[in-house]
Amino acid sequence: MKIVKKSFGVIPKELPADVCLDAYVGKEIFNYVLSNDNGMSVTVSEFGAVIIDIMTPDKDGHIDDMILGFDDLKSYIENRVCFGAPVGRNANRISEHSFTINGVFYELPDNDSGCNLHSCIENNYYRRVWDFVETKESASEVSVTFHLFSPDGDQGYPGNMDIYITYGLKNDGSLVITYKGRSDKDTLFNMTNHSFFNLAGESSGKCLDQLVFIDAPTMTENRKGNVPTGRIIDVRGTELDFTVPKPLGQDIFSDNEMIVNAKGYDFNYILDNGGKLKLCASLKHPTNGRVMEVYTDLPGIQIYSGNYLNNAGKNGHVYKDYDGVCFESHIWPDAIHHDNFPNPVLKADTDFVTQTVYKFFVEK
Repeated sequence: MKIVKKSFGVIPKELPADVCLDAYVGKEIFNYVLSNDNGMSVTVSEFGAVIIDIMTPDKDGHIDDMILGFDDLKSYIENRVCFGAPVGRNANRISEHSFTINGVFYELPDNDSGCNLHSCIENNYYRRVWDFVETKESASEVSVTFHLFSPDGDQGYPGNMDIYITYGLKNDGSLVITYKGRSDKDTLFNMTNHSFFNLAGESSGKCLDQLVFIDAPTMTENRKGNVPTGRIIDVRGTELDFTVPKPLGQDIFSDNEMIVNAKGYDFNYILDNGGKLKLCASLKHPTNGRVMEVYTDLPGIQIYSGNYLNNAGKNGHVYKDYDGVCFESHIWPDAIHHDNFPNPVLKADTDFVTQTVYKFFVEK
C-alpha cells in the first residue's frame, strides 16, 4: 500500500465570481493517490477535499474509474454539480431556506425553489482550498486527512467550526470516509459525499441496468420539490422499494407521483443501524462482476439517480441523465423542522464524528 503526492496545478487569477479564492491565487494544489495491493486506487484533492477518481478492476482485471468528474483543477473550481464532493455545512434540503436554534432565526440562501439545498452552491466547502493535515501508512490501510475552518456566519450558519475529513483506503477495497466537526456555538452539521457512481466506468453512459439494494423498508415522504412532508411511509411492494435488489431503471419511468416529481430517485431512506457502522446499500454491475457496498452509522441515505445531468466531464465525455447514481449518507433532510426526525443540531464544544464506507470488490 502506498500514497503518492501529485501536483494538480495552481489556483488561477481568473476565477468564477461565486468562489472566494482570491487569497489563494498562485497556490499549488496537490492530490493524493491512495493505492492498495489489489489494483485499486483513490485520488483525493486538497481542493474541495473532493474525490477525483476511484479506480477498480473488474472480473477480468480491467481497471476503470467508478465516479463522474473532471480532468483538471479549473473544472473543479467551477464545479456546480457536486462531482466527488463533500457537501457541507448541511447536506440536502431545508424548507423555507431558514431555521431557528435557541430562539435565534437564521436565513440561508434560497437556491432551490424556496428551499436551501446543500447549504449553497456558491462557495460550498467543495469549492474551497482545504488544509493538508497528515498522511498515514500501514500494511493494511493508507489515509490522508484534510481540515477546513468555517467561520461564524459562513453560509448563514452559526458557530466557528473546525471540520476534518479523513479518506482511508484498505486492502479489502474499503474507502473509509471519516467526518469530524466541532463548533463554538450550537449549529447544524450534516455532511455527506455526493460522488456519482457508475460501475461500468464513468464514461460508459446510463447506469440504469445496475442492481441497487437498500436495506430500508421505509422512507421520508416528499412533497413536490423533494421536501419532506414529515410523514414516514412504507415502500415495500411499491416502485420505491429496493429491499430486494433490482435494476435502478426498472421503475424509474413509472407513474409513481414521487418519482415523477423528482424525474427519478432523489429520496431519503430510513436506516435501522442504531448509530453503528452497518451495511445499508449496494450497487452491482450485472456482468462485469463489480460490487460496491455502502456502510454508514448515520440514520439515512439519499439515493439520487442523476436526474438532471448535462455536464462536460472527464476525457471530453458529456454526462447525461442517469449516467451515475449517488448514495449520500446523512441525517434526514429538513430534520430541523420535524420533531419526529433525528436531531441535526450539533451542540457547542462537542465533537461529532461519523463514518461512511464505500467497499469495492469483484464477484466472479
